[in-house]
Amino acid sequence: MIAVENVFPLDDDYVRPWELLPEIREIVEINPEIASWQIIGTSGTDRLPIYAIKVSDHVTLSETYNPKLLFVGSHQSEEVIGIEVVLNNARKLIESYGIDPFLTELIDCYELWFVPTADPEGFNLVNGGKVQYKRKNNTDTDWDGIFEPLEDGVDLNKNYPFNWEMGESTWKRSRYYKGESPASEPEVQAMMQLYDTYRFEAAIFYHSSALGTYSERVFFPWRWNDDLSPDYVGMYRLARDVASELPKDFEDGRYTVHTWNNFQNGYARDYIYSSFHTWALTIESGGDSPYGYGIIQPPNSLLQKHLESHWKAFLAFVRHVHDSTIILRFTDKHDEPYRDLPIMIAERSHPLMQPMRTNRDGYIIRMLEPGNFTLDAGGTELHLTKKAGYSYEEFAIDAPRREQNPLVYNALQLCKVDPSSAFNELDTYEFHPGTCLRLTAKPDKSIRAINIQLHGNQRDYPIRLKFKVFAGLHRAYDQVVDYNGGILRIPLDKRTRIENLSVIIEQLDIKSYQLYKWQHGMSWEQAVRFSHWQELEGRAIGVQVTYE
Repeated sequence: MIAVENVFPLDDDYVRPWELLPEIREIVEINPEIASWQIIGTSGTDRLPIYAIKVSDHVTLSETYNPKLLFVGSHQSEEVIGIEVVLNNARKLIESYGIDPFLTELIDCYELWFVPTADPEGFNLVNGGKVQYKRKNNTDTDWDGIFEPLEDGVDLNKNYPFNWEMGESTWKRSRYYKGESPASEPEVQAMMQLYDTYRFEAAIFYHSSALGTYSERVFFPWRWNDDLSPDYVGMYRLARDVASELPKDFEDGRYTVHTWNNFQNGYARDYIYSSFHTWALTIESGGDSPYGYGIIQPPNSLLQKHLESHWKAFLAFVRHVHDSTIILRFTDKHDEPYRDLPIMIAERSHPLMQPMRTNRDGYIIRMLEPGNFTLDAGGTELHLTKKAGYSYEEFAIDAPRREQNPLVYNALQLCKVDPSSAFNELDTYEFHPGTCLRLTAKPDKSIRAINIQLHGNQRDYPIRLKFKVFAGLHRAYDQVVDYNGGILRIPLDKRTRIENLSVIIEQLDIKSYQLYKWQHGMSWEQAVRFSHWQELEGRAIGVQVTYE
């Protein structure tokens, strides 16, 4: 039996806060044609960046027909092994391109996203050698103006809105405090925006059990007594393949797949599965020591053993995912894609599951076990046979588009404002579903408010619309408005000092407005000014935007 203790400050092989960005850049530079890094959000108190690495053969684009996979190293800062696993796996994957045939095909056909940590504030303290056991971010939860590292903060993995109300940790000084409201933390908001943008088909969230209670287990959504998730069997088999590659630290055998009751908390894995049908695993890495506690900050020798086994587990995960993936495309009889079409699989339905929705090119991508399934595609019944292996099916639906698109994302992208011009009024364009209105401000100028006025037939009003404004990935505004045709002023808070603003307008009532599409191969500027528009149906409505 190996006598191993947690090591703090962490051993030399762990990445330090000041080394994280250089490490990410070094990984990307292995092959920048297939790898890039970006900031997907910032923390709430210290405004620290949340980094992500993207690996794909189209690294500067996001193709609608490619499956997307996600790997998150940590939500809780004391759980440091996952950060190293995510960085190591990203590095080895990039190094394998052009050498390993399967991994080369994976990068060519998928997008893989690696987020080292969703809690950069806690990461700075733990990996920086200041505090050993800290789960939470740095939110001043008792509002006394004094940061107390072991008492202040929110457990980010219990802050997600799905089942948040079921979480037991309401005491603000608890290590497991779930926050004052669902998704109250900017870190969780940034992760939710990432999930919503890319709708991942599968994900792994890495954790570690400080008490050793849950060490060396693989969890998946969900079992609450007799209530099993719709994809329980499929996710169990995926978890079993992953666990088979993970040896235990202090005894014989492999990781255990957790098949008994789960807690009902605001977990990331349950949220992303219920919202986007993502097959999500939680891996509790780190050994259960013979002395009754978890080894979650092991020395270099044991860390390297973890990295080797987790790379094998990663390979088992992506192979299983590839064999279980199906790509579905929904079009009309003229081969035009249905955008934002709600899709449910009868055999995988559950009251807590949101419908899947087709992307702008009509695609749904999902993992399924082989079998026969019945699809509800916006009220149209379709039949699907999923065979073993990566597969593709296309469905042409002969139905009125109004009935197929009850929720239309009326999204607009406007031409870039000339920085040399003091004139800040932007042109009027038509609504276009499935894209995003973007306003660009001068870098040295903050935006205090956006003024939006819709233009259409007066008899069309009122319209119930939901306006969302994002500054980067910070949600600056999110309100439902009964719009009556006037100027809507959206005030922005002091955090909206950023170049790129995104405004998403979602139509909540069912009215037949005129929708347009642009010619493929043309830029937005060309499309707006020169292209011929193709009318789909209904009445026209436009938008005029100014900003202060």
